[in-house]
Amino acid sequence: MKIGMLGEVETVEAVHTLLRDHPRVPVILDPVLQAGGGGSLAGRGTLDAVRELLLPLCTLITPNLPEAHLLAPGADSVDAAGIALLESGVEYALITGTHASTETVINRLFGHHGPIERYEWPRLPGEYHGSGCTLAAACAALIAQGEMTPAAVRRAQSYTWRSLQAAYALNGGQLIPDRLFWARDASDE
Repeated sequence: MKIGMLGEVETVEAVHTLLRDHPRVPVILDPVLQAGGGGSLAGRGTLDAVRELLLPLCTLITPNLPEAHLLAPGADSVDAAGIALLESGVEYALITGTHASTETVINRLFGHHGPIERYEWPRLPGEYHGSGCTLAAACAALIAQGEMTPAAVRRAQSYTWRSLQAAYALNGGQLIPDRLFWARDASDE
């Protein structure tokens, strides 16, 4: 099950009830907490409800750096945030570096009490809408097909990067990942 933006405490509580009724279903949470411009997308108390009710039920969460620090407020580094998320009950945490001011995007996977893998991707030009959703959905799809989480994370990042590489703009806005890049024949372009 892939979960994205929740918005309000009542939504978090409803999702929590559903997840408790299906404890064997893998849960992938893309904790969309802020809009691209920085505004909050979580109502009052929602962040605490996510921490308390959902994180302990998650197989994998995929926060970007700002979201990871919101979910682990005492953490002073990426490693500290990853470990804090694991301590909250999350099985795996993939903290993405898309919001960092670095030449490359550095993503870090945490699990089994600490860091597992570090991935480095060439930073693509432009602003993207839906990159985190694409990554979380790809992870969920691969895990649903029986892929182990670390392998699913590896493959999902490759898929996401390639969908961003093929992204397109609608009316001059942020670029939209082309999630069907793999189905397009070179002669179609």
